[in-house]
Amino acid sequence: MKIQRDLKYATFIYDDEDKSITIETRSDAPIPPKGHVESDEEYAERIAKLEEPPTNGRIHLNKVYSFALLRFVIRIAQRNWFRKLK
Repeated sequence: MKIQRDLKYATFIYDDEDKSITIETRSDAPIPPKGHVESDEEYAERIAKLEEPPTNGRIHLNKVYSFALLRFVIRIAQRNWFRKLK
């Protein structure tokens, strides 16, 4: 069973069979080639052609690293939860 959570600029997928996590990040526009300076008109034209934001990066964590990531996130959340309010 896969659990998927879509956000505006990221997608998180947890695969229960493999015990793995996949994280994909997106931006609102693809990055132009290095050294290319585009005008405002070129930028508007490029944005108008997009139907879905392009994927910038994807990382796949196996069960060892996904467990380590979850422990890290839970530890940070607990740290912030138990922090004394001033």
